[in-house]
Formats: sequence, C-alpha cells, structure tokens
Amino acid sequence: MTVRNQSGGRSVPVRTGQDGLYYLYNVSAGSYTLEVWASSDAKVPPKSYPITVVEPLTDIPPIAVQ
Repeated sequence: MTVRNQSGGRSVPVRTGQDGLYYLYNVSAGSYTLEVWASSDAKVPPKSYPITVVEPLTDIPPIAVQ
C-alpha cells in the first residue's frame, strides 16, 4: 500500500501491523490517492481510492479490496 500525491510522488510502501491495520506516518495534510497493491504481479496495477488527510491524525473509513 502506498499513497500518491497530486504531483505523482509516492510514499514508502507499508505493511499491516499486528492489529491488521495499516499505518502511514509523516503524510502532510492534503488530497491523495491510496494505492493498494493486491497482486505480486508487477504488471497488475494497484487499486486506487481517493483520500483526504487532515493533520495531525486521519482515520480513513474501511476499504474492501476486491
């Protein structure tokens, strides 16, 4: 999972915590695209979801990846 900003920059990929949730740190407030890489095949593009980050902490509603 990564977040991509409007200019195309991506965050460092993250993995799930022991609680099954994902945590992204040091993401400034703004609009982003949440990218979920559901396949290990590099030819398969990620699933994309628009999100808005509000500082200092933002909880994103659950997203079911199909």
